[in-house]
Amino acid sequence: MHDDKYINLKNKLKDIFNIKLVESPEEYKGEHEAPDKDNGSPFSNVIGTYPADFYSGVGLRYYASGDNESEEYFKVKDAYKRPNLPIWIYRAIPKDLKVEINKGDWVTTSKKYAVEHGKDNLNNKYKILKKKVYARDLFTVGDSILEWGYDPQPIDNEEVKKTNVRRKIKDLTRMINGEIIIMTNKNPGDLYYGKSKDELELILKDFLEANKDLDYKIF
Repeated sequence: MHDDKYINLKNKLKDIFNIKLVESPEEYKGEHEAPDKDNGSPFSNVIGTYPADFYSGVGLRYYASGDNESEEYFKVKDAYKRPNLPIWIYRAIPKDLKVEINKGDWVTTSKKYAVEHGKDNLNNKYKILKKKVYARDLFTVGDSILEWGYDPQPIDNEEVKKTNVRRKIKDLTRMINGEIIIMTNKNPGDLYYGKSKDELELILKDFLEANKDLDYKIF
């Protein structure tokens, strides 16, 4: 509990300097709530919040401006329909605050942007938190391609299966084209070591047939 003298001082500072004193980790959440799965679009598919042309040839020109946004645009585009893609996120907080990145926090995928936020909004008295999450955990309402709400989601096992199918198709295609892949067909003992092009083509054909009912579209 704060005494009346503290409360009066706090209110006076707020009135004079238009500032808000942070008293606890829970209070340091930003001025408005970050988007989540119930009111935002995920990093892996922003259509619905952004128009469908976001992923088209004009997307960069329409939805990103400046170096920061351009770099982040390509991260979002690369994550399209890949909810299990690992993503690094960052958050600038007051230097003396002892917290971690938590559900409901505003975060960014740009370390540079987080540093700029710390310098400009925290009087250069800041530190940067970082965390590896997945594309399925980040949500936007279209305010900025640099700012996302963190709302961790359970793993999508169906999407994991699709990802594994896509990877195997790509690997088989590469080997058919003569490529050598470490731990795949390079050394004796590797699963496809010594396989001829004809053998690999037959393996690919059988694999495609076995997974024909799975919507594994390769991007």
